[in-house]
Amino acid sequence: MKSFPIIYVLITLLASILPANAEPFANRSDRNAVTKASHLPSTVGEDNLLWRVPLKGGDFMNTITIYDGKVYCIVEGAAAPNIELGRRENVLLVFDARTGEILVEKGYSGLGGGYDAHAPLIEGDRLYTRTDGDHFICLNRHTGEVIWENNPVEQMGMKIQRCHGPNGNAIIIGDYYYVPTCATGLEWTPRIDELSQEWPWVPKIVAMNKYTGDIVAMDELEQEHFYHGQWSSVSTGKVNGQQVIFYGDGNGIVHAFKAEDTYPERVGNGDVHRLKHLWSMDANPPEYRFWENGLPRSYQTDWDGVRDIPEGNGRDIGPCEIIGDPVFKDGLLYVALARDYEYCNKRGARAFGQGGIMCIDPDGGGDLTKPTLVWRNLDLNRTFSTPSVTDDGLIFIADLAGQINCFDAVTGERLWDHDIKSKSWNYGQIVADGKVFVQNSTGDLYILGATREKKVFYEGELNGKNGPMCGVADGILVVATGNEVAAYGDPDVVKGPGSSNTVADLR
Repeated sequence: MKSFPIIYVLITLLASILPANAEPFANRSDRNAVTKASHLPSTVGEDNLLWRVPLKGGDFMNTITIYDGKVYCIVEGAAAPNIELGRRENVLLVFDARTGEILVEKGYSGLGGGYDAHAPLIEGDRLYTRTDGDHFICLNRHTGEVIWENNPVEQMGMKIQRCHGPNGNAIIIGDYYYVPTCATGLEWTPRIDELSQEWPWVPKIVAMNKYTGDIVAMDELEQEHFYHGQWSSVSTGKVNGQQVIFYGDGNGIVHAFKAEDTYPERVGNGDVHRLKHLWSMDANPPEYRFWENGLPRSYQTDWDGVRDIPEGNGRDIGPCEIIGDPVFKDGLLYVALARDYEYCNKRGARAFGQGGIMCIDPDGGGDLTKPTLVWRNLDLNRTFSTPSVTDDGLIFIADLAGQINCFDAVTGERLWDHDIKSKSWNYGQIVADGKVFVQNSTGDLYILGATREKKVFYEGELNGKNGPMCGVADGILVVATGNEVAAYGDPDVVKGPGSSNTVADLR
């Protein structure tokens, strides 16, 4: 009989009793809205309430990040529980995940927010986020003190058209912090028909030194033919051993860039290195771009006539942007289509319009410059949400018409949908512990089974509206609105032993 070292036996035993490592969604560079958190509730109520912190009202700005026993989030300054902030100031709140004690409450100019709700990204003792759309900022996550702050677009002598505030999320690869500028190359004006092409060379993506904030690289694609704005995040994955960065832009085009191990240092005011562009693919099918006679479809719709639209199952058809994040999972890329909320909801649910979801093979049969379309399903309303792709081949995604949808990740077949009564903001849903958690914009929470057949565990109202994607870690579900942040779950699991990056690890 083969004998095993005692240390191996102990490690195996401990691994079997410790909660799973629940990596915060915001830290996931593949942008997949799925975590390994366990022991999560199927309902919420006073009987499983762990703690509640009242806020002063307003909109909740960000996706919640739970890391190392703490809850990180950003809210409107008007909602700050204990401090008074001026106009356009928002606040970073850090809670003890076990007790709800406020550990950090600090205001900054224009921190966080936007349609894609920039999420706090944490690495070690540092928290990375963006302020007011233009500035990227690195904070000490324990104190909230600023380590560095930089406006890369302004530093390069360019201007940015922010369009509804800060948006897309960044990723960290090695020593570099890759940020989507959310710039369109257009000067901002209140009227879209007055926008002019002023800065066509402003970058979509900038790479910064994560320790100093210095600019080290940028893309060199021209900004042109944008409909209204840019919101999506960057994601990454390894394709044939090469680290590739993915980005969906405001014209509905998916791009791929090569991530280098190192970039040459910028000398003085000299030019920066250019990211190598691998490929671009239009996420819009041809019928979204053009009428049957070949003429281009308009981005803006005649809203007075939208109820009479006879095509697209009663939904407006037209060119779409990419607002949710491209998700990289098992060598494939999943992308969903959207339209700016201001231009798609003015006349009821049907005006949200027809979107879609697609699966791309970025390998291209071994050629990194030639991606292939695996499947596309247009039976999805436009959405701000990022797909949640599970290990067992399911995709969950909430949309702007007030549905949570389930698709087969292999075939693209739509399996089921469920009415969540109102649009889903921000990232939409998160999947963990065999469940789908989703909040809508009017303050309702839904918990469903992450299964091929629809299962509904819970539907209920929260205190307030405009909440973000839920935060989860072992034994705890954190939900929020402008009125409160609340945690639900099993107190025995939350207070028990744990592993790193979970709420149970209260070091």
